[in-house]
Amino acid sequence: MSYSYDLRKCVEAYVLGGGKKTEAAQLFRVHVQTIHNWMRMKGGVCSAGKPGPKTGRTVKHEALKKAIEVRPDARLKGLAEGFHVHPSTIFYACKKWGITRKKDLGVQRARPDETQGLFAAS
Repeated sequence: MSYSYDLRKCVEAYVLGGGKKTEAAQLFRVHVQTIHNWMRMKGGVCSAGKPGPKTGRTVKHEALKKAIEVRPDARLKGLAEGFHVHPSTIFYACKKWGITRKKDLGVQRARPDETQGLFAAS
């Protein structure tokens, strides 16, 4: 169970005002380690953290399709970095829209005359 904002604010004011943490623990009936943790928090005890996104991040179909056309050899990790999402997000988006993984190697497209007999036709 978390402690109220008002209690944390009072404890912080007491300790920053020169009171000892052990005295604050007895006075406010809070464990000493809890006060240590509060005082170590970045930005102070009373700073509220910035809320994260409420929904998952999505990728626009046309933007992903265009990115794959521009860089057909790109890996999921590289595409994900460009869209600021996790690689699994790119994977599931491709799966949802029927975009399949590449079946040939980039070396085949770069040097077709040298690699003609090395790889099976796809």
